[in-house]
Amino acid sequence: MKKMKKLICILLAMFMITLAACAGDTGNTDNDVTSAPAVESAAPDDWSERYLIKEDLPAADYDGYTFTIYLRSDAGVHEDFVAETETGDIVNDAVYRRNMAIEERFNIKIAFNYDDTHNTTYATTAANAILANEDTNDVLGLHGAFAF
Repeated sequence: MKKMKKLICILLAMFMITLAACAGDTGNTDNDVTSAPAVESAAPDDWSERYLIKEDLPAADYDGYTFTIYLRSDAGVHEDFVAETETGDIVNDAVYRRNMAIEERFNIKIAFNYDDTHNTTYATTAANAILANEDTNDVLGLHGAFAF
């Protein structure tokens, strides 16, 4: 159980870092942007230490545990968690590599529990599962307005 709590904390920290990075201010207050500068989209050839999981994480083996993340299927955070294959898109490929690295390192399988209900009821569905003491989800990817 202690290992599970550590894994949940690690994944929650990664989720919060992802949200913080996506929420950064671009500094652009002009809503009438007609062109954007060209951006290099090629990933580094050598995925150096900067891109890998830091080695100061505790060693743990979860014996193939299926770690389930609860998401609304149309939620904006979907892309922060789910990438089924590498597509050449930098963000998608980073999510895919992150998930694969976590699965390999901790001997887990990351699974997703999608909820297609209305945006105001999916949080209630999650809360009811918690109150019923069900272990169907390990992490809830809820919209901030409904997380409370």
